[in-house]
Order: sequence, then structure tokens, then C-alpha cells
Amino acid sequence: MRSVRKLSFALLLYLISAVPAQSRPVPTALFRFRNGFWINLHHFLYAEALAGSTSANARWISTAQAAVRQAPCGAFASADAEQNWKKAVQFYSSNYASRDMLFDRDFANINDVLGDAGDVQALPATLPRDLKRELEAAAPAYRQSCWPNHRRLNEAWIHLLEPLLATHGQEIARRLTTVFNTAWPAQPIAVDVVTYADWAGAYTISSPPHTTVGSVGDDKGDAQLEIIFHEALHTMDEGMDRDLSTAFAKYHSEMPQGFAQALIFFTAGFVTQEQLHATDPNFQPYAYKHGMYKRIPYWDQDEMALRKYWQSYLEGQEQRQAAMDHLAHAICCS
Repeated sequence: MRSVRKLSFALLLYLISAVPAQSRPVPTALFRFRNGFWINLHHFLYAEALAGSTSANARWISTAQAAVRQAPCGAFASADAEQNWKKAVQFYSSNYASRDMLFDRDFANINDVLGDAGDVQALPATLPRDLKRELEAAAPAYRQSCWPNHRRLNEAWIHLLEPLLATHGQEIARRLTTVFNTAWPAQPIAVDVVTYADWAGAYTISSPPHTTVGSVGDDKGDAQLEIIFHEALHTMDEGMDRDLSTAFAKYHSEMPQGFAQALIFFTAGFVTQEQLHATDPNFQPYAYKHGMYKRIPYWDQDEMALRKYWQSYLEGQEQRQAAMDHLAHAICCS
């Protein structure tokens, strides 16, 4: 019997409806992609700091090292530029390398400010003063040695995804909002494309909706569809979390930590695979492709329950509430 499980979130990657309440309209513009200078500089300094760390989480270090290899910078134009760059990396090593982009509220605020800043000449005064100073000092070196390549990598990621969204985006969005019994955000979700997002490859802050996604790595093409809609679900999951918690409460249990994330992986993967069936019959959802249900504690049990009960709901054979009740009972009490 398992009513409460405790997992560190760092393990998580080391790790329609039969009778929908109402089909809600989906806006034409689902996402707003950005390829901004300042947020890329911020994230790459974070990656460089992690890549050289000896004390940070091992997964954070390995993912940062991979990104730095896949998005190399050229030679620095001068000794002063190199010195400014090294000083900024050291600043990030001392102040940010031990902090998680996703769960640190200050990081989230910084990300919002830098995402909105684009490529302005003067950074907003709302940034922490010491961070603003280091970013401005490192900017000339980054612009000359790294940014041309990074901008190109980000543009290639966006250009690969855009036609897929034009073909499949509206239907996937319609299905997911119906499954989650919610509406798409009122405004297109801001998506900042950077060479290195974080250890998970992408993360989303729900209020205001803001996704940051890495452009380097092996998950390209159709895989990008699942990734971007997986992240979108994190802007719309408040009601689902509440409904799942209510279902678990019927059995005098709490929803285990990590289960809602497993459900999002399963749902985004299933709906994307369903949509791509005709054009990409060999598409494999992210969690299966990367072995997550086998590697993350308890997710093998979660996957079995999701496949038995939640998939029946996704295929229109089960009512939403009944599916959640069966899931809760299978997870907490079997």
C-alpha cells in the first residue's frame, strides 16, 4: 500500500474525453517563440558554471556539459573579453549553480525579466544589481564569440517546430484542453528558446505562462511537439491536480509526489502519438523513449495504472471521473 511517496524532483528525469463537459475554443496562436540575447546569455553562463562544478547535482553537471559541447563558442576577441567572461562564470558558480531554475522564485522572476528584454541595449533596473553588472560585462564577449552560433541553433529549433505546429497544433491543443477540462491560456504561451534550459531540458512557470526550452540535444522534429505541449500542460494543470487530489481523498490518501508529473508525461505522449499516427507511425513518446517509467521510483506502477485506466479515458471508453477514481485506488490501495 502506498499513500504518500517522497521523491526529490531531481530524480524525476533520472529518472477525447468520453463525455467532455464542453469543447472549449482554442486560440489560433498557441505559442509565441522568442530567441533573445539576454536570456540566452543568462542560461549559458548558468550552463558554463554547472559544467565546471564539482559539487552540484551530477545530472545538472552532465546535462550542462553536453549543452556546452553541442553549442560551442568561438575564440574570445581579447584577453579582457575572456577575463570578463570567466569572472561572470565564477559569479554564476558562486551564486546560482546550486539553485534550480524551476523551483527558485527569484530565478523565475529573473527569467521573466530577461525573456521580455530580448536584445535591448540597457537591461532593466529591476534585475539584481550584481547580476546586471556581470551580464553587461560579459555581453560583448558572448555577442562576439557565442551568440551567432547560439542564435542559429535556436532559430533552427523554432523553424523545425513551426510547420509541425501548423499541421498538428490545433488538434493536439483541443484534445489536451478537453482531457484536462480547462481552457488554453488567454494569451499565447511565451516560449524562450535557449541553448541550455536546465537539467530537464525545458521548464515552465505557470503564472504568467512562460516556458524555457533548450535547443540542443537529440529530441528534434516530432519529439518537439510532445515537449512543447507537455510544457503547456504545466500552465493548465491546477484543476487536474485538484481533481486528482479529490479522487485520492476518497480513499483517505494523498496524491503521491510525482504522480501528476507521470500523468502529464503519459497524456502528452499519448495524444501526440495519436495525432502523429498517420505521418509518423513509429513515434515513441518521451517517457518510453528515455526509459523513465523503468528508472524513476514508483513510475513503473504508475505507468501500469495509467495504461489501464487513463488510456481508457483517453480512448473514449471511460468517464473522466471514473478513470481518476480507478487511478487513485490503483495507486494508493492496491
